[in-house]
Amino acid sequence: MPTGRLTPGLKAEIVTTVDDKLVVKHMGGDGVLSTPSMIGLMERAGIDAVQAYLPEGHTTVGFEVSVCISEPRQKARR
Repeated sequence: MPTGRLTPGLKAEIVTTVDDKLVVKHMGGDGVLSTPSMIGLMERAGIDAVQAYLPEGHTTVGFEVSVCISEPRQKARR
């Protein structure tokens, strides 16, 4: 499968508002963005970044994620 058009640095951006579907509430208050939701958004952005460069009928999947959450994202924030 030729993937010569795939190069490091391809980018995509997902902009979303944190809502009830994306939060956990065990941290108190209205909730904060859950780690699985954050990783799901990251995966979607990764797919969006490369999909146009893949052969028809192909997609991509991740195999490892390493994240550090420095600040919780509150509900209703982007």
